[in-house]
Amino acid sequence: MRKLLLIAIPALLFVIPISAAIVNGIACKVGDAVITIHEFNTAYEREKTQALLLGIQVPIKKNVMETLVTELIIKKEAEEKGIVVTGDELEVLVAEVMKQNQMTREEFTEQLKKEKMSIEDLEDMIKIDLLKNRLISQMISERKNLVSDGEIRSFYDDPANKRYFTSPVSLKLSQIFIGVPENASYKELMEIKKLASEISERAQKGESFADLAELYSEQNVNIENRGSLGSFTARQLTEIMQEEQVLTVFSLSSQQVSPPLWLSEGYAIIRVDQRSEEKVLTFDEARGNIKSFLLRKKGEELFRDWLVTRRNALRVHYMIDME
Repeated sequence: MRKLLLIAIPALLFVIPISAAIVNGIACKVGDAVITIHEFNTAYEREKTQALLLGIQVPIKKNVMETLVTELIIKKEAEEKGIVVTGDELEVLVAEVMKQNQMTREEFTEQLKKEKMSIEDLEDMIKIDLLKNRLISQMISERKNLVSDGEIRSFYDDPANKRYFTSPVSLKLSQIFIGVPENASYKELMEIKKLASEISERAQKGESFADLAELYSEQNVNIENRGSLGSFTARQLTEIMQEEQVLTVFSLSSQQVSPPLWLSEGYAIIRVDQRSEEKVLTFDEARGNIKSFLLRKKGEELFRDWLVTRRNALRVHYMIDME
């Protein structure tokens, strides 16, 4: 028995090459490059976690692998063409994301951890997007007259495209946020709601909203922003509010203040600092934007065609089961 066992073990190394690949940590070969099992597992777990957080279907493993293959092809092409993204660029863009989410670096890092991500992972995602955009820009620049004047005019005259050159109603908003502790009792909840109502009434009677925000708001309020959130369309606001709350906010005129609105972690009191009504751009006003839109659309088509051709030219071989 011992002799048979010694013969069988080395035989397996030749009969099952995939096992050797797994030992070596290779999940997929893309030409002369590889995607490791660790890289694939990390990407899949991140995508799965984000899907569960959003309440959507868990991603198919093959789709995650194909995304990694595409990213590898983009990086390789960018390197060959001398297209780069600097660390300074990534640092600025990550800082902008943190600013938009009104988070400190510590808060932002913690949120990323919940999504199975790190700052470095986010930087890599941003880098891929930038490299792709720069490849597309290069493809567009290599072709003359990609978009004609006739195409621009036809696009503008088509009623179905009106939304592309119509500025929707937007509101510049400020906020006072009164947080509710996670384990607050009913009594505490009622006291916080009462406080929020009192603050809203004081603001509606003309008391300085900025001063009230500095005094009571529990989110990042400083001398520069003093509760200012920036400008929002109704569509953008639905990402953080319920539809009926959005309707309440958009029913307000400039300088009017909302009653307390319950969000996920507390009460928000919203003031409309400025209201900009819907505006349809003239052809001359819209021309540049339409051309950019059509160029981008054709650039995406060029990129997709290039990607299919490039992928087919490479030997892409999965080394692990995708089921």
